[in-house]
Amino acid sequence: MAENKAKAVRDRLRNGEKFSELARQYSDNAIAVRNDGLLGTFLRGELSRAIEDVVFSQDSGYITDPIRVGDALEILKIEQRTNNGQATFDEARSEINDRMMESMAGPKLHAYLVDLRRTALLQIKEGYEDSGAAPGKDTSWRATAAIRPETIVKEAVAGKRHANRLIPK
Repeated sequence: MAENKAKAVRDRLRNGEKFSELARQYSDNAIAVRNDGLLGTFLRGELSRAIEDVVFSQDSGYITDPIRVGDALEILKIEQRTNNGQATFDEARSEINDRMMESMAGPKLHAYLVDLRRTALLQIKEGYEDSGAAPGKDTSWRATAAIRPETIVKEAVAGKRHANRLIPK
């Protein structure tokens, strides 16, 4: 009876249902239920022989058949698998790109966020700290009636030269 139920759950998983939802619904393992089915990372030698024989021979994304461990049946999904040794260039490509872009994009992102803070209508209440304050920007709390948004007057708009856009026929 339990084996048929476990096989039915395995089939649902292989048909695309979410592992986390089915783990919460069917698992008897309190840790698995609390962590949406995630059990953590394991090295060879840390699991029972029956589980290791299946898990360490499959690729990421594989969902096992029900495995009998003592009195229980377990269905496992391999989220990520890392082989021993140095990663190949193709395996490390995205991490290399991320690290290279971080040094270039970090300062630009910071400058962009500071500019947004400078132009934002922002007030920080007493007792809180503005950890992302823009230099020269007063973010102290004032009554909302005293806040006046920056406006552009009609004369300023009229004084600017506008380019006419030609629409092709």
